[in-house]
Amino acid sequence: MPSLEYHCLECLKELGEPFEYVHRWLDEFMGHPKYKTRHRCVRHHREGIDQVRKMWGDKAAKAAEIHIRSDLKSEGWTNLHVPANEKEYKESGLW
Repeated sequence: MPSLEYHCLECLKELGEPFEYVHRWLDEFMGHPKYKTRHRCVRHHREGIDQVRKMWGDKAAKAAEIHIRSDLKSEGWTNLHVPANEKEYKESGLW
C-alpha cells in the first residue's frame, strides 16, 4: 500500500504540490474498526473524487484521482476505470 509520503511525492511531482490534506481525507477510515484494512471502499471512487472537487477544487480532485489510481494499482487493479461508488468498488472484487 502506498504511504502518505508516497502519495504526497507523486502529487508534488505531477501537480506541483503535495495535497497532504486530500490524502489524509481519502484515508480517514484506514484502521477504523468497521473497515480495518478495507477502508478504500468509502472514498476511493468517482464519488470520492467529486466530493474532493466540491471541497477543494479541480486540482485537488486530480490529486485524489492520482491517489486512488496508485492504491488500485497496488491492489492489482489493471482496469483503467475508477469505480463509480462504494457499491461498484465492492462489486469489482476489490473489497
